Amino acid sequence: VVACLGGNGREPVRIFLTMLYVGIWQGIRLAQGYVEELRHRKLFLMRLGCGTDFFGRCLNVDGQFLESAQGQEKLAAASENLYSGTERGIEVYLEAFLSLLVSLGGLLVYGTILAGEHPLLLLFLALQAIPVIGMNMRAGKRSFRLAGENDHNWDMFLYLRRESVSPSNGKDIRMYRMDRWFLRAFGEVMNRFVKGRVREKEGFVAAGITEKVISFLRDILVYGFLICQMSLGLISVPVFLVYVGAAAGFGGWMSGVF
Repeated sequence: VVACLGGNGREPVRIFLTMLYVGIWQGIRLAQGYVEELRHRKLFLMRLGCGTDFFGRCLNVDGQFLESAQGQEKLAAASENLYSGTERGIEVYLEAFLSLLVSLGGLLVYGTILAGEHPLLLLFLALQAIPVIGMNMRAGKRSFRLAGENDHNWDMFLYLRRESVSPSNGKDIRMYRMDRWFLRAFGEVMNRFVKGRVREKEGFVAAGITEKVISFLRDILVYGFLICQMSLGLISVPVFLVYVGAAAGFGGWMSGVF
């Protein structure tokens, strides 16, 4: 409202068009979230239907082939494609590509707003986002390297839990007093799993803390600069509000691209 009513001449029209452009792009981002939820729903229902057909075929397949090494390998691959495709397959890249396009569009919108009058401010915002982007990319690569190890430790934990409560193993556990061995094995596996998860997530935690600190310093410098510009009469209150919003959203769009 302030942007539309403040200022003289063509300034209110220019600011109104800018706000309208930003509002349209935010609406696209909201629609993207809705479309992604619909996508996940359809994929879930599709995999649910495929699962029924998958287990039906497993019951009809030759048992000797299913117990062979080749059969077990194909069974594991089919199960992974059926239940993990949403998180690992080409679908992940398609979803990330859509998010990339939306983030790139938002970055262009906010970058255009800032570059029109204050290119140095745009350069400053781009430079302050680089450390956080680099830390997040490094943390993502590290998480990908540790994912296999963490999955193995979790599978080992599930195996121990399954074997420790199996009625067929009860006699052997009592005779050989394997309860203490199971407790020790549980502790070792869980310690490895927890340490792996901590190593996997600590990079993202460090990046998040760094982002909060940099954002705090950025707000002090940007707001101080814009307030000085406004007090000197170089920009009006509506322009100040538009630039403050653009500066606040620029880092998020840039992180979304990278």
